[in-house]
Amino acid sequence: MRKEIADKLIEANKQIYDQIAKDFSTSRAKPWPEFEYFKGYLQNGQDILDLGCGNGRLLDFLKDYKINYSGIDNSEKLIEEAKVKWPGQNFLVADILDLSFLAEKFDLAFLIATLHHIPSDSLRAKALREIYSVLKPGGKLLMINWNLWQQKYLKYIIKYTLLKLAEPNKIVIEGLKAKDLELQDVFIPWQKKHLRYVHAFTELNIARLMKKTGFEIIKNVSNKRNIITVAKKI
Repeated sequence: MRKEIADKLIEANKQIYDQIAKDFSTSRAKPWPEFEYFKGYLQNGQDILDLGCGNGRLLDFLKDYKINYSGIDNSEKLIEEAKVKWPGQNFLVADILDLSFLAEKFDLAFLIATLHHIPSDSLRAKALREIYSVLKPGGKLLMINWNLWQQKYLKYIIKYTLLKLAEPNKIVIEGLKAKDLELQDVFIPWQKKHLRYVHAFTELNIARLMKKTGFEIIKNVSNKRNIITVAKKI
């Protein structure tokens, strides 16, 4: 994927999340059941980085632990929501593709429903390498990505695959044609209005990315909703 296309998709998603921040924050009030996979990796005193933190809802899951939390998101409006909901916590507007301002200090990095919003395999790998660089040796990445290979979402995978192959010049969003997409790239509507870019990962896709970026996979499983991954910096 060309850089200008990837940049356009990133900016389009950012604008959508800025626009829907309040409604989106309200809809994301509770921790996901899949967070239970991560409990065994939590300890008091850890430095924890929450990438794509949104409204900070991960803190509901972490509330029983005495940890040092930092949350980043590229949506200014979602960070505003997080600061209102969790006064006193450390939130920052930042780009997951450039974490050079952070030290190699984190025990755990959470990446919840974020990597699938990053377009192109090269940028997804860059994001993971950035995360790798800020984890302590032996630090863990705890990640969840949507599992779109289910009845509810399979229609979008079929739709955009067919468009790319049969109607490559069809406009899919403003300034972007079907041929600009990579296979497994889709747009998922929010409240039937806003089209969010998502990459439809498989477990194998994620395993290959982990290996490519130096992580050792501890767990990589899926259910009907999500793909859950735990990986270690080695």
